Amino acid sequence: MNRTAPAAAQVAYLAGFAGWAVASALLVVLRSRLMLGLGLVAGRVMHEELLSRVLGAPLAFFDTTPRGRVLSRFSREMMTVDVSLPSSLQTYLSTLASVGSTVLVVLAASPLFGGVLFPIALAYFAVQRFYSSSSRELKRIEAATRSPLLSLVAASLDGKQPPLL
Repeated sequence: MNRTAPAAAQVAYLAGFAGWAVASALLVVLRSRLMLGLGLVAGRVMHEELLSRVLGAPLAFFDTTPRGRVLSRFSREMMTVDVSLPSSLQTYLSTLASVGSTVLVVLAASPLFGGVLFPIALAYFAVQRFYSSSSRELKRIEAATRSPLLSLVAASLDGKQPPLL
């Protein structure tokens, strides 16, 4: 009885799986580096554009807009573009690929699921629309509440008597 043939086949399979694992790990690292690099480029472009717009604004803008609001816009938007956006985009694309492949496998195994998929998708989009509008309003309220605090910090750094909140 020859036991080396099955062992050699197992080694070949293990080598194949190891190759897939290494390739997958390399692709994950490449994807992460690409997303972070693109996020930094987008942040730099946005910062330069925002800075040129603020520096080119008429003096009336600075009379009517509190410094805290300008600082809040710079700090919050830059943090969002530099940190949150690449991470969210990476998570979104990963989840989209996972859900898409799962739906395809389920449809291949049970084609009747296709009839149920359309109503589920409609319900999902209705919930998404409700959530998006609520989230947008909450972000607007948060930005409005951060502005007075940053105005207080800016006035304190200038050595002025800070306004009462």
